[in-house]
Amino acid sequence: MNAAVEHSPYPPTGTLLGGRYRIAAEIGRGGYSVVYAGRDEKLASDVAIKLLVPPPASADVARERMRREARVVRELTHSNVVRLYDYLEEGPWSYLVMELVRGLDLLATVKDSGPLPADSVAELGTQLCGALEQAHARGILHRDVKPQNVLINEDGVARLADFGSARLDGQTMTRTGGIVGTLQYTAPEVLLGERPDARADVYALGLTLHLALTGKLPAGASAQSPPPPAGEGYRPSELKPDVPEWLDDVVARATVADPDDRLPTAGAFGELLTSGKDGDLRALTITRCAICDAPEPFDVGVCPACGGAQAGVADSLVFVKARGSKSDRRKLAASVEPLLEGRVHGEDRNLVVRGIRALIRVPRAAANRVVQSLSERGVPARAIRASTAWAPVPALFYLFLLSIITVGVAAGLRTSPHMLWGSPLVAALLMLAAQVKMRRPVIETSRRRGVLGDETEAAILSTFAELPKGTARSLLASLVRAGERAYRGLRYLPDPPVAPRDVETLLANSSRAALDLSALDESLKDLEEFESAELNEARMESLVAAERMRDGLVHKFLEGITLLTRLRSDTARESGSSSALAELMISIDSQAEARREALEEVDALLG
Repeated sequence: MNAAVEHSPYPPTGTLLGGRYRIAAEIGRGGYSVVYAGRDEKLASDVAIKLLVPPPASADVARERMRREARVVRELTHSNVVRLYDYLEEGPWSYLVMELVRGLDLLATVKDSGPLPADSVAELGTQLCGALEQAHARGILHRDVKPQNVLINEDGVARLADFGSARLDGQTMTRTGGIVGTLQYTAPEVLLGERPDARADVYALGLTLHLALTGKLPAGASAQSPPPPAGEGYRPSELKPDVPEWLDDVVARATVADPDDRLPTAGAFGELLTSGKDGDLRALTITRCAICDAPEPFDVGVCPACGGAQAGVADSLVFVKARGSKSDRRKLAASVEPLLEGRVHGEDRNLVVRGIRALIRVPRAAANRVVQSLSERGVPARAIRASTAWAPVPALFYLFLLSIITVGVAAGLRTSPHMLWGSPLVAALLMLAAQVKMRRPVIETSRRRGVLGDETEAAILSTFAELPKGTARSLLASLVRAGERAYRGLRYLPDPPVAPRDVETLLANSSRAALDLSALDESLKDLEEFESAELNEARMESLVAAERMRDGLVHKFLEGITLLTRLRSDTARESGSSSALAELMISIDSQAEARREALEEVDALLG
């Protein structure tokens, strides 16, 4: 390479890379990349060559990540994925050599021809869902699904481009909380700093189909900001009323703000697009814990991590810590209100806010976690042993009792001696009744008779006691809820398509896997702290491997949720649900050793 080329900001036309790839005309440009048409001289075929230009401050780290991630992305061979052929470095430059797709991207197509017909959008979405499903099953996320990355070739076939491009472009160095991808299509949970999983790609694809159907993103989106989160998802029919109702429903389910209520997998998304109806996956919506707001598997109002459905004695009372000023009390009342959810009203509600009536009764082991969860929701609280806790009865009530005793004694001295001992007894009974009421929590944590076997339920409860709030706990809660419903229905079928015991085994295996998933998330946080401070090849290798294992494990949980939910439908019972569930059950269990080895390797690197 001559000196002029070395000092040029970009390689000139005709440059030969790696003795094989010749650069031709520029065909596209992004924030940290330039794309050229090119020629593979060795195979005499056309290619696309993407020059990666990461920010100088992170160039070394970006290069190392590019090497690792390009190796992973090259594994994708789906017919609706633009193939990545090679990764190479020439002097200061790094390149990706990819398949050249001749045609327009989806955004350009919509701008040129207007919104696409509903059947075309459904077909396009089905193709892209298949590509995403294959990638997610291998632990590979796209991270930047958008119309510009959907290429439509001359035959009308959609191809998903730039898998992993947000990582490969160096848009972020994978620090937890960093935004990876295009802002307008980024899922709400990612904007809040959570680590993305397959459901973030599902969300972005839902918005992409919304644009294909209407020519626009939902109201509120701009070049600088995404649309505001929608609890029920975005409906294309609000902008284009002739969108079929079933397709409107499917897109809405894919774009629900809460990932726990969203379509769980790209495979499920694609099947609904293929079937032409919004299916039984609506049943995935579950209740949330009144304390920590995480998904609650047993439908008792409080998740096991906060003391709900736990075995043993609930021996601690949790009271709200009252605040002094009037404005502080108003703020506290607003924070407490979502916890009560219509359980109490009027004076009882005020007693809870003032810290006089107990909020919840939990096992001692869960008390500190409950207090912490309440604090995170803006509700200061304290836990007291139930055997020693005397609820702070209001001062006015003491004055009322004192007046009863005073009047009774006076009456006894003047008229009836029975009043001398009768009035203190009445006061004592009233005091006891007041204590019973004040100590009776407004949020009940009682557990109805278990549906699952004792051993399985014990494993689930034990896992919840260890899991911190996060992705692992939410996924396990959703899986257990779907599993309980499926198990209940299967027990009464004369010839069930899946043995109820297999459902229990899947839940038990998943409980153990949830602990590994939580540990992987914690290790990834620690590894990423090293990444900006010191480039280390071994750490980068472990980081990429751990990320892929983590994302693959999340996808298995999502697959399990989908399979168990479908067991409630007649159509699913006639399909291959049994073999799919058995395969998933074995896969989660068989990979346990690999997960532990990966965690041990990461721990060793972290010292």
